[in-house]
Order: sequence, then structure tokens, then C-alpha cells
Amino acid sequence: MKVYLCLILLLVHPPAQSFEKSILLNTVEVVHKKDIKDYCLDISFKLDRLGYLSVSPQQFAKFLWVVSYCESGHQLTASDGISIGLFQMTADTKRRLGLPKSNSLESQAEGYFRYLKALGKSR
Repeated sequence: MKVYLCLILLLVHPPAQSFEKSILLNTVEVVHKKDIKDYCLDISFKLDRLGYLSVSPQQFAKFLWVVSYCESGHQLTASDGISIGLFQMTADTKRRLGLPKSNSLESQAEGYFRYLKALGKSR
């Protein structure tokens, strides 16, 4: 139906012979920067797809958010002298998981996912 309508419109109003004219439209760029809650939800959905969760991903994301607050106060560079970062991982744990030394939120979230995934496999 849509194809026939388009063909009829093209027959009634054929395109101009010159394609040199163009219409400039304003573009709107929407940038969404993920926050800690977004990454907690991402981790939860990944773990759920692996079959590791016995609660909903949304509920587990809330648990992760609370854990990160208790461990670091949601500070990416928090340190207790042994562990560092949002989820307070030791240098040895990072090394064993093959994680980069980056302290970005994205890197730390990926590291915590790998940690939970490894923990889930060991049980």
C-alpha cells in the first residue's frame, strides 16, 4: 500500500530535474552519559542473560548500587590503602582478571562485571 502511494505521489509530483538544491535542517545531537546506576543495570542484565541471577536485573542493579556506595561512596578513586575504585578491587584481582589500570567508570563497571562473572562460574 505504501509503495503504491509513493509511486502515485512521484507521478503527480515528479522530483525536480536538478539535484543541486538542498535543504539544510538543524540537527539535534542527544548525548547521554551513563552514570553509576546505568552501569549497574547493564551489569545486571548481562548476568541475567548468563543465568546467574535469582532476582530481577532491576533488583540486582539496586543491590550493586548500594554495594558501590558502601565500598566507595560512589567515588571512582576511593582507596582504603589496599583496594581502589568504585567497587574497591585490589591490584591483584585486577591483574588476575586482565583489567586495565584505567579508573574510568566504564572500565570499573566492566571490571566488576568480569569479577561477578568469574565468581558465578566458581560456584
